[in-house]
Amino acid sequence: MYIDIDYIKCFISDTDITALLRDNSEPEYINFERLTAMINVASNIVDSYIKRAGYVVPILNYDNYIQHIAFKIFRHLIYARKYNDEEYKKTVIYQEYIDTVNELTAIAEGRIPVSGAERLSQETALLISNKVSNDRKFTDWELR
Repeated sequence: MYIDIDYIKCFISDTDITALLRDNSEPEYINFERLTAMINVASNIVDSYIKRAGYVVPILNYDNYIQHIAFKIFRHLIYARKYNDEEYKKTVIYQEYIDTVNELTAIAEGRIPVSGAERLSQETALLISNKVSNDRKFTDWELR
């Protein structure tokens, strides 16, 4: 995980975190189970783009850049949970989310390097089979 509750609280108040994570019938407290799940989702989204660029994930020596990208994804997830409508799409939070996805796409395409990340070895990055497609247990067609 690239972010934690302490990092999140630097940008979002306890009251707002509680309101954004709370379902209407729940008591007013921070739902740490839901919070942790959404942090994991944000980190997994970041990892998926970084892995496509050929880096080992999770990054062990990540910098503030990766941490802030994960935070922007997380923030979008909790706000979209409550406010995913046309008005939300006009907010700064949503626009920053779109910008972040564009940055992640640039990372995945290799246009933005990831400092502190280790590159996958060529052997790890490629999946090689010595079987012809007819002889494979699962073919691409069967997986669709």
